[in-house]
Amino acid sequence: MSKCAFAFPHGEKELATKMSESTAAAAVCAASSVPKAFDSLFQTLFEEAPDATLVSDSSGIILFLNAQTEKLFGYTRAELHGEPLEALMPERFRRKHTAQRSQYAAEPSFRPMGAGLELYGLRKDGSEFPVEISLSPLSTAAGTVFASAIRDVSERKRMEGLLQSQLGFEKLMSQLSSTFVNLPTAEVNGKINEGLKTIAESMDFDRTCLSRVDPVSGKLVVICSWSRPGTPEVTFQAADEWFPWLVRRVLMIGPFPVSSPEELPEEASVDRSTMRRSREQSVLGMPLRIGGETVGVLSFATFRKRQEWPSELVSRLQQMADIFSNVMARKKADEELQLAYSKIGELNERLEQENLYLRKEISVEHNHSNVVGQSKAIRDILKLAEQVAATDSAV
Repeated sequence: MSKCAFAFPHGEKELATKMSESTAAAAVCAASSVPKAFDSLFQTLFEEAPDATLVSDSSGIILFLNAQTEKLFGYTRAELHGEPLEALMPERFRRKHTAQRSQYAAEPSFRPMGAGLELYGLRKDGSEFPVEISLSPLSTAAGTVFASAIRDVSERKRMEGLLQSQLGFEKLMSQLSSTFVNLPTAEVNGKINEGLKTIAESMDFDRTCLSRVDPVSGKLVVICSWSRPGTPEVTFQAADEWFPWLVRRVLMIGPFPVSSPEELPEEASVDRSTMRRSREQSVLGMPLRIGGETVGVLSFATFRKRQEWPSELVSRLQQMADIFSNVMARKKADEELQLAYSKIGELNERLEQENLYLRKEISVEHNHSNVVGQSKAIRDILKLAEQVAATDSAV
């Protein structure tokens, strides 16, 4: 076997020496004709590559790896040498990958990163992360080996997820806003229910409620709600009877996210009991304000899972609450306008009735239809008589 002058770091030289007709050494040297002058350059390029890089044989056995591979997966070189590639991927992918690897080894070709595959790596601590992998077959005097460059794309996926989430949120906001444009007052409650359903399904909540503060009693009354199938329906009307502490907190201070009943303080014992009894995992109430006055609450709840409430999510839900605040303000203004029109109509009707009554009274009191003669002179005399009758004059 031709020996290569490549200096394997961290004991890899001993590994390669022990391997009869070592394909590992051949993979790096590619042939014994590689000039020794390039030996250190090969080592530097391999060891300091920005991506995790490893070389395996046709059976998928790891022959050697660089420092980035150790850093990315959390293993030492000694732990990975001689292990199958499948050790670095989640269990659910291993059987399929074994078959795919065999097919690839039969007809090897260069595969660049970003080939449209959803791939995941598995760290030593058991955590998974999305990766992109490029594959390069290397023909050597000892056979074909395969170089894999592995890149962690967690941050890029996170940014893509944030972008998709933002686009979805903006679409939802646009949909909600357009729902209530030029909407007749009589249809508002029905559209509010549709809006609550849309929010819950889009954001994976189990129940949404819209409540308003009754102007007479001051109680928070549920006026619209939507519950996912299998989720308990809203069976109460006055929300502050079941969530007294939370209702006061939201109305007086503002949003108060609860990820679990255990997070509630001691003074919220009634609220905690309500959540436990109904198996409500998490809840968030957003105040609805009109002109600086809190007029209601928009609440979101989950029953199937615990919901965390990061500030970004709370901010988005507040924007949704503002839409419903505007809807309630417009509905209130329309109702007040309709009430004013109704009062004006009633007043007009009363005036019309009084006018008819007065006309009738005048007609009865001063009826001269029985007087013989309808000449102008007779009518003038009767008119003068009517005027004098109202005074003390004898003529």
